Amino acid sequence: MSRYANNEKHIRQQNIVWKKATLLASKSEILLREDGFGGFYAQVPLMPRIFGHGHTLDECVENTRQILVATIAYALQFDASAEKKFLRMLTGKTRSSTSKKKTKKDTKKTTVKPTIDVAILTGMREELEPVLAIGGGESNWKIKRYKHFQYYIGVLPTKTSGGLRVVATSQWNYGPTRTSSEVNRLSDFEPRLLCMVGICAGWKGKDISLGDVIVAERAYQALQGRLEPGKHRPDIDPYHPPPYMVAWLKNFVDDNWTKELTIERPPDIHFQSLYLLLKMDQSGNESLSPEIEKRLESTWKNLDFIKSLLKEKKLITTRGRISAQGKECLASCVNHTKKHIILRTCKRKPKVHHGAFATLPYVLREDKFFESQAEHVRKIMAVDMELAAFFETCHEMSKPGIAAKAVCDYADPNKNDLFHPYAAEVSARYLCSFLAKNKEGIREL
Repeated sequence: MSRYANNEKHIRQQNIVWKKATLLASKSEILLREDGFGGFYAQVPLMPRIFGHGHTLDECVENTRQILVATIAYALQFDASAEKKFLRMLTGKTRSSTSKKKTKKDTKKTTVKPTIDVAILTGMREELEPVLAIGGGESNWKIKRYKHFQYYIGVLPTKTSGGLRVVATSQWNYGPTRTSSEVNRLSDFEPRLLCMVGICAGWKGKDISLGDVIVAERAYQALQGRLEPGKHRPDIDPYHPPPYMVAWLKNFVDDNWTKELTIERPPDIHFQSLYLLLKMDQSGNESLSPEIEKRLESTWKNLDFIKSLLKEKKLITTRGRISAQGKECLASCVNHTKKHIILRTCKRKPKVHHGAFATLPYVLREDKFFESQAEHVRKIMAVDMELAAFFETCHEMSKPGIAAKAVCDYADPNKNDLFHPYAAEVSARYLCSFLAKNKEGIREL
């Protein structure tokens, strides 16, 4: 009889424990994700070891909840005081054991954490410098160190009163792995919007010029897939900005930002080659005068490269004089009655294109890369080393992200660094102008 009574008491206690566990579990947040095989898996954010799988969303949530209830009930059987600990944990109200209780005097001193509107990330330091310049120069930004990394906090000016509060940084080294790590750290500042600017390589075949802006509609890892003998079978898995952000970017057609550029557009290789041939043709001995050669060496920085390119194509001789073939090429490209016409190619304004980015973990110098990628992604326009990882991490952290980069080369054997500073400023000016135009919308995110 006593054994039966004890069993009944034990059952009642078990029921109470399970009810408490069920109530506590109902207060927990559950994150749902696709598992990549047609099903789903769910996870409890503050108890990452608690997760479950399911073929449907409801089944997945139910499985996770049951595992969580069983875990809590098991703990409550041996520790009655664990109920308060679980309550604080599952509702996110954790408190360190070493922290002191706040007095009335302390609570009066608490202040609201300032809101960051936008986080701006660049792959290299030279891409960050134009952003800092737009914000008034590096001295106008407050330097904050977080997890030993350095961040700049400042305000981007807008036409209306009150600018956008921004945190900006560059990666310690370029590449997709560092991008993911940096986006994770930037998200701790709780920005409303994450942005990435900088330089990229563009596809010349899509009528894209050096210095043009490519706005990312989506990005993908170009090497993802399966490698077979002599062939790579790609598995295209693109990530993209939220649809409303794509619409905002397409609706932004203001080009007044081009008037604010402080760096002049450098001459591209085609212009440099024609200009060099023209100056040789105009001289009496069919070679560059020492004055012109000295001036071009100080302004172009790549005069020897242009000469070697012309020699390779037999447009100038080994002695540095224009050849007959070079004169024919010059005549076909330039109307000699208007020889100044080639100068106009250097003054064009940057255009804005919208398309897809391929992301690679290495610097590309290959002729047929874009043609091979176009077989799988019709709207491919650019290649870089960060954007796929940037969008993927933003997506996983449920943060909206956008990206715009300017073209500095064509990822071909003739690539050089001449356009780096100009392209970095172009992308920064475009993005900051877009942010200023959409300030109210960003504040509502």
